[in-house]
Amino acid sequence: MIRNIFYSLIFITSLVLGQDYTWPTHTGKQLTSNFGEFRDKHFHMGIDIRTYGSIGHPMYAVNDGCISRIATNFNGYGKALYLKTNEGKIAVYGHLSRFSVQLENRLFKLQNENQSYFVNKYFTQEEYPIKRGDIIGYSGNSGGSMGPHLHFELRNNYDQPLNPMTNGFPLIDNVSPKFLDLSIIPLSLKTQIDNSPLPKNYVPLYLAPNVYTLKDTILVTGKFGVTTRVIDKIKNASHSCQIEKLDLSVDSIIVFSVQYDSLDFSESEDIATVYGQPASHPKHDDLQRLYRLEPYPKLTIHTDDKTGIIKLSEGIHKIEILARDAAQNKSVLTFYIKSYKSTQKTKYKTLLNLNEYPIFNGKGKVFNPELIQLEKGAIFQLQVNLSISEIIMAFIEKSDQLIAFPLIKVDTNKYASEMIKPYLFKDNKSCGFLICTDKIQKYEFDFIPALIFQKSINTIFSNDSLCTVKTNSSIYDTTLMWITKQASPLHNNKVNGKSGVYKLHPYGIPFKNEITVSLAVSKEADLKHCAIYTFNKKKSKWDFVKSDIDTINKIITAKFSEANIFTVFEDTKSPWFLFTYPKNQQTYLNDTIKKFKITLYDDLSGINSSEEYLRVYLDENRIWVAYQPIKKEISYHLRNSLSTGEHNLVINIQDHSGNSASKTIKFFVE
Repeated sequence: MIRNIFYSLIFITSLVLGQDYTWPTHTGKQLTSNFGEFRDKHFHMGIDIRTYGSIGHPMYAVNDGCISRIATNFNGYGKALYLKTNEGKIAVYGHLSRFSVQLENRLFKLQNENQSYFVNKYFTQEEYPIKRGDIIGYSGNSGGSMGPHLHFELRNNYDQPLNPMTNGFPLIDNVSPKFLDLSIIPLSLKTQIDNSPLPKNYVPLYLAPNVYTLKDTILVTGKFGVTTRVIDKIKNASHSCQIEKLDLSVDSIIVFSVQYDSLDFSESEDIATVYGQPASHPKHDDLQRLYRLEPYPKLTIHTDDKTGIIKLSEGIHKIEILARDAAQNKSVLTFYIKSYKSTQKTKYKTLLNLNEYPIFNGKGKVFNPELIQLEKGAIFQLQVNLSISEIIMAFIEKSDQLIAFPLIKVDTNKYASEMIKPYLFKDNKSCGFLICTDKIQKYEFDFIPALIFQKSINTIFSNDSLCTVKTNSSIYDTTLMWITKQASPLHNNKVNGKSGVYKLHPYGIPFKNEITVSLAVSKEADLKHCAIYTFNKKKSKWDFVKSDIDTINKIITAKFSEANIFTVFEDTKSPWFLFTYPKNQQTYLNDTIKKFKITLYDDLSGINSSEEYLRVYLDENRIWVAYQPIKKEISYHLRNSLSTGEHNLVINIQDHSGNSASKTIKFFVE
């Protein structure tokens, strides 16, 4: 009886999963990343499987089929193998150390024919047939890998990635998703959240297993959206995983859903419309938007045409977010919103611009002025300790008038304007605050916001005109942009700065297409080793950006897909060699040398991994080496034993700034 129940469960499970596959490795089912996680500029298209922190573990064919493609690269998936199964799916194995013997022989031949390590070869169905469970390769750490693991993908016959955990590769998991953050985002000019026009962040309270709530009822008037940060822990692993599905309901009616069951590579460029948090939550940029504005594209994860933009009738409403992971564990966050009709009649005023207001002297006061650009408009915010007799208004100055906006007290010593249409900033000369006591004083921002239209070419200048940003249909909707000059976020006396440090605003507004940033340097500067660098907040370091150099006008230009901090550095220091094997002037037994390994280092622009600038020669013959950019390691597996006697290994490298280094290693084999 028990046996019959057991086989019945297996049958039912196979029906639910749709397909049963062999697990691709014997190193266990612990994941370090799962499907759909947010990366800087793309979704994670597969699962990352632990391999005991080491390389060389067998990789198995998940089903009958054929090897349809092999690829080798210094970045991305590194050494990758593509298995097309008989039912039409494609299994991708990334970051491998080597293929099976038969495929390694073919790869070696292709690399010598192409005179390159880089290979991207497609095969016919008949060339390399594979049976389920065959060893087809070995785990590694090649390409853009942070450590030894297997990156595994399952794709449909349209080459679209599927979630392996819901398409034949389930994991035993009884841990439910966990809600960490919730934000309410204003999406109309008159929206207020708890009597503030600003986005409001909340921390969910854990009530019971799988049940979360908020401490208080939220007061809202106007249209709004919801964002949340919810994570999943598979088998209580230390890392956090992406959930599989989120449903947002208002009064038990679903108004928005996202489901990470399949993705499309073409949609990665739109990832910024899915995650992120405007302005008020700079610590976390991985909150999931549970709304989709009209200009934003509908992606594969959007299960229907619902937008999630909420406008409530007066009264109390129940909001629920249901989170589900790939193992169908569920958690729910329930909270209540009281919607009311605003009675405030605040409206901007138009004043004559007499240009006679004295400049405000904020000495002795707390005075932290900000202009915040959200998805649907801009807000002036000010932290200031006001006296009873003082009144402060925000303003936009034009050639013949001042448009003044009253401020609302939103917190202790904190004031904000209502959300303002971007169009009101058209042709503005300046903006800031008017401080009204016995006389009117004016505080001006040290930048001029530019009105950027959705489908247009715009050019923005910093105040000193040394930084220029050009947009070309770069945004999804009309917005403001501006440039500020600031101190470097990372002080490094070893770095030779050749321009000021500039920041492009706003933070959190997604870009549709790239922007072009140009920085001017002094006429005396030698630009040979210069480039634009952008500040990496996560790693607290400067990253080199491929740049175009105008030596005549002394301008350096680069392209970016998000707002950031930019500057120009000069890098004149050559890269160097940290470690080599074999070592210089050493003698080795014939059968002990199976692999060459060279570790490099460069402290600013980074190693240039183009094969034009990374060359290795063995006894005057070029060999096609692998390069791991994270470890900065060159490697080469010898296919045959070296002959006895003297051998010479010559390595030529270059960094991105054109600084070269070379090393010759003379070693002996006996």
